[in-house]
Amino acid sequence: MAYYMDTHLRKLIFQLLLIMVTATSNAQELNDIGFKYTTSPAGYGLALIELLGKDVPISNIKTCNCAFGFFYFRITQKNSVDSIYYEGFLDQEKKDKIISNIKKTEGHWIFKKKAGLAKKYWIVYPYFDFGRVLDVDKSCTEAERRLQDQLYHLANFLGRTGYYVKKNDAMIIGPAMVGSRFITDGIER
Repeated sequence: MAYYMDTHLRKLIFQLLLIMVTATSNAQELNDIGFKYTTSPAGYGLALIELLGKDVPISNIKTCNCAFGFFYFRITQKNSVDSIYYEGFLDQEKKDKIISNIKKTEGHWIFKKKAGLAKKYWIVYPYFDFGRVLDVDKSCTEAERRLQDQLYHLANFLGRTGYYVKKNDAMIIGPAMVGSRFITDGIER
C-alpha cells in the first residue's frame, strides 16, 4: 500500500511540474480572456473554479483515500469547448460531473479585442480529493495520513506557483528526478 501511494505521489509531482512548465509558460496570453457565468438577473454568478467544482460528489464519509485528476480543455474564440482530456485517479462519477461542468462554460468566455490573439486556449484544471476522514479516531493508516498531507501541500504549492509565475512573468524549469522510482520506472519488478 505504501509503495502504491509513493509511486502515485511521485507521478503526481512529475505531472504537476510538467503541466506547470508548459501551461504557465504562456500565462500572458490568458490575460486576454475572461470568464463570466451569470446565475441571476441581478448579475450574480459563479467564478470559473466554482462552476467546475459545482455538484461534484464528495467522498464517502469513511474514506481515507486521496485521489486527483487533471482536466485539460481547449476553448476557441468561437466560445466553444472543442477538446477535453482527462488524466488521473478520480472515480467515474466525479470525472463525469467535472466534464459536464466544463461543457457548461461554453458561451461564457470573454475575449479581449486585440490583434494577434491566439485562436484557441488550453485550460488545465487540477482537482484534488483528500478524502472525508478527519482522522480524529486514527482510523487512517500512517501512509494514508502522510499521502493526504503531502497532496494537500502539493495542491497549495501548485496554486501559489501558478500565481507567482503569472504575476512575475516567471518561468518554471523541469523537475529534478532522483530516487529509485525514477531510475527503475518501467522496469518490471
